[in-house]
Amino acid sequence: MVIKNLNFRKLEENEEFIIGHIFEDAYLIEKKTKKELYLGDFYGDPTCALISSDNSWCLVAGEGLVCWRRHHGIMHIKDDELKWIHEMKQIGPYDADFLIDPFSEKAAIWRFNIMSSAKQKLKDIQITPGDFTEIIW
Repeated sequence: MVIKNLNFRKLEENEEFIIGHIFEDAYLIEKKTKKELYLGDFYGDPTCALISSDNSWCLVAGEGLVCWRRHHGIMHIKDDELKWIHEMKQIGPYDADFLIDPFSEKAAIWRFNIMSSAKQKLKDIQITPGDFTEIIW
């Protein structure tokens, strides 16, 4: 059981699921049945995860992006503009906003639709070197 591995790190948890990783390998665990689903591997550890409010989908991100949808399975999103996701939040039934590494040249906020895989850049972010104020997004 991966959750008992001393190297397991939890990224997100709610009443039904736990999302975590052991180094570069990400897992979705159903709490009730203890069923483990391998979501994939990342270059570097995954940085964040999101479980939808109705438990019908989840996302795991970092250098890449993995989407799981109930009854549809796992989808690996290969998109250079959606690399190095730093934080995520659900903003609609099938929509999530992503904060791309705020300390990189590609820092931005993107919206992603789980059903269509459509993306939309909401805004670029520029941080002045030495400015460590919180990013409000």
